[in-house]
Amino acid sequence: MSALSAQLLTRAKSAPSQRVWTTADFLALGSRAAVDQALSRLVRQGALARPARGLFAVRRKSERLGIDLPAKLDEVVDALGRRTGATVVPSGATFANQLGLSTQVPMRATFQTSGRARRYQIGGVTVELRHVSPRRLAASSPHNLAVLSAIAYLGKANIDDEAIARLRTVTDAANDAALLSDARNQPAWVMAVVRRVIERRADSPATPPPSRPNISRSSRDG
Repeated sequence: MSALSAQLLTRAKSAPSQRVWTTADFLALGSRAAVDQALSRLVRQGALARPARGLFAVRRKSERLGIDLPAKLDEVVDALGRRTGATVVPSGATFANQLGLSTQVPMRATFQTSGRARRYQIGGVTVELRHVSPRRLAASSPHNLAVLSAIAYLGKANIDDEAIARLRTVTDAANDAALLSDARNQPAWVMAVVRRVIERRADSPATPPPSRPNISRSSRDG
């Protein structure tokens, strides 16, 4: 194994958990041509897997099953975003499910992206990146983006008093100003929904801030 290949493999294994890498992640170690050649050599030797074109991951096996473990889908998608420089986040359907605003479990791997719409075949799973305006993916926090994306997914016609009540359980008064500011990047009706949530909270007795669910980056959209 060449010195560069050894450096690349050491770097790839340095992540505390499985991670998917792009060629650009290794360019501090050598020229683009040399890095490309070394990565291809490591794939041929079985040290690295290639979950998608231009992406690399340390090959790992299941000791119980004796088969290769696929790269984590959310890490593959994160690497796709880094490679293109685009924002990539879960679909509104996924956010709505994770926030408890919808019982529908997404069945397809779908993400929102500020970049080009694309489809990838990753480990037998079709991953679809759907383009949306970069402005709509801008928010002061991941949680606010999740809430706003979920509202957009639910749709104007489906936001009734029950939906407003559910939205109150995943937002809190301390964050109302930031959420309303972020809503300016969304369609006008989404901002109107956020205003209804805030106004309804103001008319209700004070309650403790809600616990926030763990928002996962992985997405299967149905």
